[in-house]
Amino acid sequence: MRKSISAVLAAGLLVTACGSEQVPVDSQAESADVATTLNKVFDEFFERELALNPLQATSIGDDRFNDRLANSIGPQHIEASRILDEEFLGRLLEIDRTQLASQDQLSYDMFKLNRQQSLEGHRFPGHLQPINQFSSMLNFFVVLGSGSSLHPFKTVKDYDDWLSRIDGFVEYTDQVIENTKQGMQQGVVRPRILVAKAVPQIQSQIVDSAKESGFYTPIENMPDEFGDEDRERLSAAYEEAIEGKIIPAYERLSNFVGDEYLDSAREMGVYSDPMELFGSLNAELWRSIRLVVDTGLHAKGWTRQQVLDYMFENSAVSETRAVSEAERFMAIPGQALAYKIGQLKIIEIRRNAEAALGDNFDVAEFHAQVLMDGSMPLSTLEDKIGRWVAAQ
Repeated sequence: MRKSISAVLAAGLLVTACGSEQVPVDSQAESADVATTLNKVFDEFFERELALNPLQATSIGDDRFNDRLANSIGPQHIEASRILDEEFLGRLLEIDRTQLASQDQLSYDMFKLNRQQSLEGHRFPGHLQPINQFSSMLNFFVVLGSGSSLHPFKTVKDYDDWLSRIDGFVEYTDQVIENTKQGMQQGVVRPRILVAKAVPQIQSQIVDSAKESGFYTPIENMPDEFGDEDRERLSAAYEEAIEGKIIPAYERLSNFVGDEYLDSAREMGVYSDPMELFGSLNAELWRSIRLVVDTGLHAKGWTRQQVLDYMFENSAVSETRAVSEAERFMAIPGQALAYKIGQLKIIEIRRNAEAALGDNFDVAEFHAQVLMDGSMPLSTLEDKIGRWVAAQ
């Protein structure tokens, strides 16, 4: 089933026309034409992106691409994504933003920044580090194939679509090995401890027979209305695919990681009322610790042990939590810095609004303005709140 594109965009990138400013009568027609052009850009980009990223389509109930799994870390896909961003950023910039209503300007700004940030991201070799213990297609594919996630297993076509997706996964897995080898040559590798923790996750999918695999679950839960012929065909096809494609793919990956990648992975020390206020202050302490260790790991060359030592010296933390926190920031560079920057910026925006409005500042309305249009870049939020303040 294909959902309304307007509903999907409203939930994600686009914003509805709630609270938009009045447009002078003599410019309404021109503004409407420009807005139509803008929405056409959004619609076309949305359609093209779904074709490029089939799982995104599946996630919104659009089943047109359910037989595909993108090799999203492959050079062809990366280049296609870059070309798509460049094309639609160019088309957006041809639109006269001043002719748009305020809500359309907000959508314009968000789309523009998203395309610019996506293009900026191509400068960094993240595709050369596809293996981690925290989140990856290698783990997510298991959930998809179990029948408990995005991919539906309700019709015969759903089952056949999954067989096609398995072929895409095999291609993706081989790309993981190829990209990781390139990363090893360029010195772009994961911390060894994170790679080591990914090993058992990979090995858990290497079983002796299809019926021992989580990928066989949809066969065990096949709908009652399937005929005997389809049941027999699909059961045989799934056994063949699991034993002949999926398990060998995980075996190749496991052998590569164990025999080659672990030895090249980076050395981060692996070898060697008042109570509520207290809770708030303790949370702030942890945010401060995270800022220090995030910077230490990725800008100052800290080891994993240095991070743990810093945590133990500056907080009453259990070893389990300290290890979890340390490895979290080893795996996700800049996360602590990013959300702290967001907090500080929103505080700055609020203080500016309070200064401008004085006694007319309404904190509840400020919060409503911050939240009502969903997540957005901080610069866009700042502009939006600035317009709200000016309109008071």
